[in-house]
Amino acid sequence: MRYAIVPKSFFSILFLVLFYKVLLDIGYIYISAKDYLYMGTYKNLNVEKLIFAYTSIIVLTILLTYNHSHISDFFKQLLFIIVFVPYSTVFSLKNQSTLYFLTAFLCFILIILSSKLFHKIRIRNLKEGKNFWFIFILLFSAISYLILISNLGLKFNLSFENVYDIRFSYKEELKYSGEMIDYIINWQGNVINPFLFGFFIVKKKYRYAWIILGLQLLLFSYTGYKSVFFAVFAIYVVLMLQRRNSFLNFTLIFSILTMLAISIYFIFRNQWIFFLFAQRLLILPAQISFQYFEFFSMHDLVKLSHSIFSSFFEYPYKVAPAFLIGELYYNNSAANANTSFLADAYMNFGIAGMLIYSIFLSFIFYFIDCISLKKNKTLITVLLFVPIFSLSNAGLLTTINTHGLGLAILIAYLMPVELDKESR
Repeated sequence: MRYAIVPKSFFSILFLVLFYKVLLDIGYIYISAKDYLYMGTYKNLNVEKLIFAYTSIIVLTILLTYNHSHISDFFKQLLFIIVFVPYSTVFSLKNQSTLYFLTAFLCFILIILSSKLFHKIRIRNLKEGKNFWFIFILLFSAISYLILISNLGLKFNLSFENVYDIRFSYKEELKYSGEMIDYIINWQGNVINPFLFGFFIVKKKYRYAWIILGLQLLLFSYTGYKSVFFAVFAIYVVLMLQRRNSFLNFTLIFSILTMLAISIYFIFRNQWIFFLFAQRLLILPAQISFQYFEFFSMHDLVKLSHSIFSSFFEYPYKVAPAFLIGELYYNNSAANANTSFLADAYMNFGIAGMLIYSIFLSFIFYFIDCISLKKNKTLITVLLFVPIFSLSNAGLLTTINTHGLGLAILIAYLMPVELDKESR
């Protein structure tokens, strides 16, 4: 009989998680609620909700530190840090819905624990195809860049000052080139390039890693997407995290970055780092999630009528959900207010949708664990990191399709067992 084991680093992890939570709360109260009031970020502290928020953080931290031996545990910890902790901040400091936060809390418990329900399902790895998977990646990349260059040309523009102009131009070009171009860029930028960059770093073939970095910057030049720009740099951090206790190190990095962003704001009166990291990456997506709940709790649910169920249900609104929320809450019809996988689930099927989507995500994590057996865990983590990170700002089905999670899982499935020899 196997017993759950609390690692020796548990109290260090718990301290860092609570420290990160406190820092995020401080940033929200003293920066976000003052400088980003125009974004609807304001302070309305509820002490009871604050206590509940910290209690839920402690409970989930305990669950996440038990038996963290599977590759999916890293991704569950990732979603906890970038989705649930910001949820808890907005919930308590902006006095948001208890029902939505409680359901999100239960959903995370389901994501962490319900994978045990699938243990009787046997998923086998491929025994052949040692070279096929890498040939597939290279052919996919070659064809992708041929299509992109033939449609968008060859251009490099790495200016952050003009990103919104670049994005506008890119959206205009899509009208003539077709939406398939956007899929190719997302798959290449979120999955293929970050994986190849990490692969060549692991294999110490740094010359090829620089080439991949250049190809990634070309995608940024096309789109102006900051996520594309930072993706390969995030992969380098992931490689560092894989060396030891990933939960401890990952929480430490987010704590340091949050503290650094707050310090730079108060010392130099420069809000750029805080806006990009804390406000834009963590706080704003959490705030938008509660806004989705607020709106769709009083209006018709979408039921995927804007997507795969369009043949069964009539879409009840004139514009897409993200633009609907952007116009209503941010007074900007062009604002693309994307949301997390949990709010997207609620938008489609309510509370039941949140629970069902969480179980589905748990099954995806179980499937990833099965196909990762006897394979290089570091490479699979690198392969899946960016798509799973996208769940903080995209729906589950959108992440599988548009953001490349489905493609990443396919490549992980095709990856040969033999690659693990060098990682043992």
